[in-house]
Amino acid sequence: KEIAALPLLFMHLESKTDGPYFHQSQLWNFGPEFIYNNTVPGESLIYAGRAMVLVFFALLGILVFRWTRELFGDGAALTSLVLTMFAPNFLAHGSLITTDVPIAFAYLFTCYTLWKYLDHPKWPELAWFFFAFLFATLTKYTTVTLVIGVLITFLAHSAIVGFRRTKAIKATILDFAWKKIPLFLLLGITTLAGVIVFYGINYQQPFQGEETLQFIQTNVPETFRASFLWFAQNVRVPGYYFFEGLVSVLAHNKGGHDSFLLGDFGNMGWWYYFPFLVLVRGNLRRFAVPAVSEAGVPPVTIRATVVHFHDLHAAARVVHPARLVVVGAGAGL
Repeated sequence: KEIAALPLLFMHLESKTDGPYFHQSQLWNFGPEFIYNNTVPGESLIYAGRAMVLVFFALLGILVFRWTRELFGDGAALTSLVLTMFAPNFLAHGSLITTDVPIAFAYLFTCYTLWKYLDHPKWPELAWFFFAFLFATLTKYTTVTLVIGVLITFLAHSAIVGFRRTKAIKATILDFAWKKIPLFLLLGITTLAGVIVFYGINYQQPFQGEETLQFIQTNVPETFRASFLWFAQNVRVPGYYFFEGLVSVLAHNKGGHDSFLLGDFGNMGWWYYFPFLVLVRGNLRRFAVPAVSEAGVPPVTIRATVVHFHDLHAAARVVHPARLVVVGAGAGL
C-alpha cells in the first residue's frame, strides 16, 4: 500500500494531518477527507495508486510466463500467461489498491526463487530467495504462513535428494539437520533484520492492546499463558509496528467474518466453501459447459448454465489496456 501511494509524493497534496480525524485515529473519516478534499481530484489519486498495483499485475504475468517457459516451453508459457491475465479474479483485483495481487506475485516470486536455489544451490540464487521472502513478508502480515511451506519444501527436498544418494532415512535426516536447518535460521535472522530496518528500530511493547491481551487469554494454552502474558507486559521488541500489526491481524482473524453459503450464515467459514465455489462458480464450470454440450445435453440446459457466465463477460468489459500490453510482451518474448 505504501508503494501504491508513491505517486502521491509528486502531486503536492495537503497532508491533512492537522485535522481532528488524524489526531483521533478516525481512519474511515480521514481517508475520504484526504482523497476528496485535496488539491488534486480524488479520482486522480485513486487511479495513480491503481497504476502501481497494475505494475505488480504485469510482473505476475511476466513471472508466470518465464517460469512456465523454463519448465514446459514457449507454447505452455503463452497459454499460462493468457489464462492468468484474463482470469476473473485477477481482472477484479488487478486494478484495485489492495494487497491481493501484490501478495500473489510475492508468493509466486518466493516459490520461484526457492525452486531456482534448490535446483542450483549457489549464493546468487540464495540471495534472490532471501530477498523474495523478505519482500513477501513486508507485503502482507499473513505471509507468515509461507514459513510453513518453505520448511516443508526444505524437508521434502532433503528427503528426496538424501534418499536417492544413500537409500537411507538416517542420512536424509542428517542432511536436513546439518544443511537446511542452519539455512532456515539464517533466513529467519535476515528477514527479521529486514523487517526492523523497514519498520524502524523502535523498542516498544506491541502486545499491550486490549484485543491482543484478550487473544492471549482465550487462545494460548494454559500451560504457556502466564509466560506469554509476562512477555507482553515486560519485554520490548524492535520493529514495533510490524509486530503490532501481525498480532492485531491474528486476533482479528480469530473472530472471522460474516459469510453466507447455501442458506447458512456463519463467521468461521465451512470446510467445503472453496471446493463448492470451484464446482459451482469457478473455472471448472467454464470447461464443463463445452463438454456437456458435446455429450448431448439439451440446449435449454446449456443456455441456463451459460447465464452464469455474466461474471466473466462483465470482467471482460473492464479489461485494462495494460493487461493487453503484458500479453503482447509475453508473446514477443
